Amino acid sequence: MILITIIIPVYKIKEADFRTCIESVRNQTLDAIEIILVDDGSPDDCPHICDDYAKKDRRIQVIHQKNQGVSTARNRGLQAASGQFVTFVDADDWCEPELCEKVFEYATKNNSDILIFSAIQEARWTKCYHIWPSNIPLFTKAQKERLIEICILPRNFNDGIIISTWSKVYKREFILQNSILYNPKILLGEDNLFNLECLLKATNISYLNKCFYHYRQQNENQTTNRYHPKFHKDTDSLINHLSQILYKNKINEKYELLLSTRAIALVLEYVLPQEFLHPDNPKPLKQILKEISLFLQSPHSNIFCKSYLPQYFSLSKKIGIILCRHQIIWSFRLIWLKWIIQKKAGMWRY
Repeated sequence: MILITIIIPVYKIKEADFRTCIESVRNQTLDAIEIILVDDGSPDDCPHICDDYAKKDRRIQVIHQKNQGVSTARNRGLQAASGQFVTFVDADDWCEPELCEKVFEYATKNNSDILIFSAIQEARWTKCYHIWPSNIPLFTKAQKERLIEICILPRNFNDGIIISTWSKVYKREFILQNSILYNPKILLGEDNLFNLECLLKATNISYLNKCFYHYRQQNENQTTNRYHPKFHKDTDSLINHLSQILYKNKINEKYELLLSTRAIALVLEYVLPQEFLHPDNPKPLKQILKEISLFLQSPHSNIFCKSYLPQYFSLSKKIGIILCRHQIIWSFRLIWLKWIIQKKAGMWRY
């Protein structure tokens, strides 16, 4: 009998990191697990590595598909899963040996639909994040509402643990009964939307105060460092779908202020610096400024006229809100020039 299914989407992973990941799930102290490796059309040696491990370990199942994105890969894994509980692991991360054993015991004991656990961030220095100071067998209504607030407006790595897929184990029956899947059309925040739906529908949510998961922060691949030519479309889609989920659950008015704050934050923290003003944007400055002007005259600009929670923004971000609200385009010329100079000096990071 399979107790826990571990789903790992695979696409363009460094071989050493990928092998570390697979070995960590193979070496779990709980043997009654299945490991589903979903090769999302990876163009490197990852598909062969998946097949080689499947030959070594009867618990490993490999699914090969054309590249369709992480959401489709996770959905394929969910469709093939047979465990009582399901958890997700990113292919460049790894787990502690007792992860499956301990979360299964705790989730079964508390009849959990969702069990959240802590994680270790592997960056320049290693840090274990404990979201709450002690175990929580069953979240209260107020605690559950706080989780929903975090899903709408996450602000730090601790909050990231709440909205991420890899820090949880889900009862498979609960996922099936509520027909919860990842949205393949969402390219930004797909796990955010999935977990919001799960948290809204879950009856029993638990927290185990143990750091079982190692999240590998790959600085050179960080989303915050790359140029995204159509980032505003991705952020717009995320906000629209968050709004739809809240509306469907008839709580959109309750969280409207959080949602408008999230929308503003996405524009200031991602769209402007990573799409329009990124130093790698190949377009001439005149065209960039014209596109910013059109963007701020579009329906997107309505978010800057709405109320928001000022405590979530630094002074510089509040100034940015004013610049966007009044469409003071010349100011973006100065920001662009500053970041170009920093980029040439090897010092750019917004």
